[in-house]
Amino acid sequence: MPTVTVVPDRDHGAMNINGHNVPTTRKSRTRTAVVGDRSYELRSTSLRGAELRRNGTLIAHARGTFRSYAPGRTIPGLDAKVTWSQGIDPTDVAVGQAMVIAFGAGGPGAVLRTLFFWYDNLS
Repeated sequence: MPTVTVVPDRDHGAMNINGHNVPTTRKSRTRTAVVGDRSYELRSTSLRGAELRRNGTLIAHARGTFRSYAPGRTIPGLDAKVTWSQGIDPTDVAVGQAMVIAFGAGGPGAVLRTLFFWYDNLS
């Protein structure tokens, strides 16, 4: 199993696997990480839900909690539960779990993002 290091942050998180930075991109409510010949996507499906895909194939469902959006919460996916599909390997688990912890399961959407922005700036 590879060694995965993450910098958790819903907007600016980063990943490192076996000492190599993993390029992560953010498009809309989807995070993508490329590891070797594999592309992993963490796609928000609701406020607290997300799908994890490897090369387009669904490999897991993640479900977060409302506590992950609490002010001052620094690790977005700490409370998330992940349900894995059959036929995954240790690399899938390491990368997928790291993505869920670093970027969180689900997406707050535009209204909540605006509220959180103003709350953070007024505090």
